[in-house]
Amino acid sequence: MSGGSPGSDAIGTTRSLAGRLQDARRRGLVSRDAEIEVFDRMLAGGPDVPRILLVHGPVGSGKSTLLGQLADRAADRGCLVVQVDAARLPAEGPAVRRPVPGPDLAPTSSTDARLWAAAHEMLDARDAAGPRVLVVDAVDQEPGVEEALRSSVLPLLPEDAVAVVASRRRPDPEWSTDPGWHSLSTTRRLRGLSRAAARSVVDRRGVPSAAQPGVLAFASGNPLALSLAADDARGHDGPWEPRADLVNVLLDRILDPADQLSHRTVLAVAAQSRTVTVDLLTTVLDQEAAAREFAWLNTLPCVVSGPTGLRLNRLTTILLTTSHRWRDPVSHERLRAAAWHYHRDRALGGGAEAADAADELLHLCRPSGWAAAVDGTGDLVPLDLGDRLPDVVRALADESLPEADRPRLEHWLRARPGAFTVFGSAEDATPVACVAWLTLTAAGHPDDADPVAAAAWARAVDRGVPAGGTVGLVRFLLSSAPDDPLGPSDPLVRQWHREIARAGPALALSYIALPLGSAMTDRMAELGHHLCTGPATPEDDQRWQLFEHDWSSSPLAGYIDLVHELWTRRTDPVPPADEVPGPDREDVGAAVRDLLRHWSDDDAVAATPLARWGVVDPGPDPDDVRRLIRGIVKDMADEPARVKHCRAVATTYLRGPSTQEAAAARLGLPFSTFRRHLAKGTDALVDAVCSRVRPTHRPGTSSSHAPAPAGPA
Repeated sequence: MSGGSPGSDAIGTTRSLAGRLQDARRRGLVSRDAEIEVFDRMLAGGPDVPRILLVHGPVGSGKSTLLGQLADRAADRGCLVVQVDAARLPAEGPAVRRPVPGPDLAPTSSTDARLWAAAHEMLDARDAAGPRVLVVDAVDQEPGVEEALRSSVLPLLPEDAVAVVASRRRPDPEWSTDPGWHSLSTTRRLRGLSRAAARSVVDRRGVPSAAQPGVLAFASGNPLALSLAADDARGHDGPWEPRADLVNVLLDRILDPADQLSHRTVLAVAAQSRTVTVDLLTTVLDQEAAAREFAWLNTLPCVVSGPTGLRLNRLTTILLTTSHRWRDPVSHERLRAAAWHYHRDRALGGGAEAADAADELLHLCRPSGWAAAVDGTGDLVPLDLGDRLPDVVRALADESLPEADRPRLEHWLRARPGAFTVFGSAEDATPVACVAWLTLTAAGHPDDADPVAAAAWARAVDRGVPAGGTVGLVRFLLSSAPDDPLGPSDPLVRQWHREIARAGPALALSYIALPLGSAMTDRMAELGHHLCTGPATPEDDQRWQLFEHDWSSSPLAGYIDLVHELWTRRTDPVPPADEVPGPDREDVGAAVRDLLRHWSDDDAVAATPLARWGVVDPGPDPDDVRRLIRGIVKDMADEPARVKHCRAVATTYLRGPSTQEAAAARLGLPFSTFRRHLAKGTDALVDAVCSRVRPTHRPGTSSSHAPAPAGPA
């Protein structure tokens, strides 16, 4: 086929399926406007415009989709576009067809030679209307590709050529440290889709409005997760939650299944915490193993490195915690408790480390797994506003602060601007909340500048402030964000607890000023802050209430335990025995398939949720689990119609690890026939295991249901 527009062939006006496929892809794309703008400037050219666009992001972030979109834009402008998937390079590269004028370059490896084919295709072209464009995907999945591009492929291209290079991991440091490549390249990290872009995807895919909040929270802006969840939720009646098999599919795409097994502990710890350090890992590993696992964790594309440690991206955190709670709730709670005690000890020392530890403790107070995903306030982060801070605070005050309090706000903005913390959306840095933590002392109390602060200081003096002690006041709680104030993810709560921990043992008393009628006032006693009785504020200013906590009579250690008990009870409640949901067939199916995939791993087999569902005894011996499954398959094979199906299951999984291709060859079956047998055999095994699931009840509680016998139905 030659000539014609995309989507048509040479015979009349008949459209090809490829054309329709391309049109559908274009309609389904969510534009990456920033990256497209950079690429368009590169095509337009100019002396200071970079020629190489380096794109990176975790699995499912839309790299390949973006590259296809960029290639289409270039082709629409008449550019010659050559696309290379480094993960699928041919085993042998073609010989170099002719010498290339210019630098003395030659292929130095098999990888070089394979990539040279793309370069020569561009060099040989005669009819390109615009700059030649080389698009290389998945460069981190084939050793040596990045080095080959720099050393002997990109230097061959014409001066006006444009290259787009994509990988899951950050580009090799050589792109930045070499002055030449640094001047010619620009790097873009693909972040999650914006809320608006993600919502447009679920709208186009027909997700009902009741299911959309769950889909959006789960996907966390990841295009792959969003697409899979949207397809699953289409036609869903009511709120949507992820199924176990969807979680497992995404986990296996984001993390290699072998890595999930060999690094299971460190992944579980990382998913529990906001930030991971080597010291945290020593709570469950020895020092040498902790250092080794930390280094491995830092290589993952789903991990972001920060000044205080490593952090998993939100989607990976959701997947790991959801899977861990489902697969092994005992281990999940054990690791969570270890992290809690570690951060609790750190929070008692005062200073910046204690403030960070307080943040970690509040993070652990949030519900784990899927439930945490729907808590949108956790997406708010402190904003570095610099000189803009006073104006931003004033704008927030315009929405909620009474006019009489504006002069008091202005006083503190002039006197202590550093006392204010403004929070905004992690997605677009839109300011949505503000709080001020004021440290009051005898030398610096506010007198009449702020009657509310003056009343707090007078109250503290009346109670008696010990020598060297300080008094803290939470002032100007301004927020348009939290729907459920005073939860562990409320950014204002996080900030005042950080300041309490930062003050450490020197803090004698702390006060929180709330306006009359605030939704927070009914909850303050739960948090150990009690209403000050009597004239807490001047007679002419009765719009405010002061709540007090005496740290000498109720120290920080006890307060931490009180907060933990309060919020874990509210956010992660333990249902009564007769309300504990049993597994449905999808849960059992995911457990059986997980067990088969990890058949040779003793730890994975012993951790199967079949134990807590009564299919096998608690704390099972791995060999006992394997004997049970082999026995079920053997019993199933007694039915003549299932013999071939059972053989496919046994050959693929139960006789040692085997690829499906090898198993099909061993059985002498065409691969398509083998796949049908394997699917039917696995489904039959799931049904048989479902029949052995006992009614669910929580250990240590009574149940009106007697356990069913474990034998076959």
